[in-house]
Amino acid sequence: MFNASAPTVNGPSLNNILMVGPKVQLDLFDILIKFRLFKVAFSADIAKMYRQILVHPEDRKLQRILWRDEVNKNVQEFELNTLTYGTAPASFIATECLSKLAEIVESEPSSDISIEFRKRIADAIREHFYMDDFLYSAPTVEAAIKIQEAVHSTLLKGQFPLRKYVSNNLDFLKNLDPSLTEKKVLDLTAETLTQVLGIIWDPNDDSFQIKVDIDQLDAAPLITKRIVLAFSAKIFDPLGFLSPVVIRFKVLLQRIWQEKIDWDDPVSIESKTIFEEGANDLRKLSNFKIQRPYSMLDIQDREIIGFCDASNAAYCAVVYLKTVGANGQSDTYLVCSKTKVAPLSKGKVIENANDLEKLNIHRLELTAALLLAQLMVRVSEHVKISRNARILRLTSCFMLIS
Repeated sequence: MFNASAPTVNGPSLNNILMVGPKVQLDLFDILIKFRLFKVAFSADIAKMYRQILVHPEDRKLQRILWRDEVNKNVQEFELNTLTYGTAPASFIATECLSKLAEIVESEPSSDISIEFRKRIADAIREHFYMDDFLYSAPTVEAAIKIQEAVHSTLLKGQFPLRKYVSNNLDFLKNLDPSLTEKKVLDLTAETLTQVLGIIWDPNDDSFQIKVDIDQLDAAPLITKRIVLAFSAKIFDPLGFLSPVVIRFKVLLQRIWQEKIDWDDPVSIESKTIFEEGANDLRKLSNFKIQRPYSMLDIQDREIIGFCDASNAAYCAVVYLKTVGANGQSDTYLVCSKTKVAPLSKGKVIENANDLEKLNIHRLELTAALLLAQLMVRVSEHVKISRNARILRLTSCFMLIS
């Protein structure tokens, strides 16, 4: 096992002297927003991404390992030739390689591919990868196949083979070599749950699900601070589909912290009741599903509408997409939401969890408005909404962003 964080005889480890590098890909939140844009969706991942990247020969001495096949044999010395998981800049180097491929395909002249389509290929590589996972959606099967073939061939030139294709469209899957697809998804009548960036996607009915393991709580003899924190950390909901339930755990954690108890001490009766009610609500949501795609076909007009609110305990913002079709019918879709716990007043010593001093409600409502404005701008960049189509609603007033 190669451990880049292990200290050397001189003190610092390899990771201590390596730079991490900047983030070059979009956040998971942004990629999922874009993944919901169109009807035909597919995902894939790069096979053994780190093993496809060669380390410069002069740097391989820093990846030296000792090895022997059997106990009675002599120890041999080897140098790892490829990028190693666990080294500080590994993720940056891997994602930067994808960025360089995007630059190459965009800048290299080609008589077969138009400048516009080369840019689309480059944008797909830059904006639809999260590490080695590729998520893309297109308005038609033909458009999805075209971009898949282009991205696949481009990555092969860089020795990044895409595999494990999953799609909600059988015609798309039939166009692929069977060795490139997940076998289970070829039968769209079977249960076809797969994970995309931590969220469960069912290509069969093209919906997202969020699963939380509640059963583990039944075996817990006591509800302690450690259990509450560990359970809350397992709730992965990047788009905020479960925000009305999740925010209760956030507020509860703040409350428990103010109770000043040790990690394995039982929480107060009131905190225990709040925790159990929240856990029961999550259990009821075990079959909760939300449609993956927004309706973007034959749309005459669309706008994003945001709401925000605040209380003494927390504040929130939620964004919806409203579409109007050619026949005048309008539909509304939940895009995302965010919640935050109301911060405590600075410089206050809290003696009792029931005496928490929070910011006044007016400041909290302004903070909620700021959160909503930031969320609206972020969403509109990916949904391609003009400024005059952004509408914000607060608890007691209405305004437009100009």
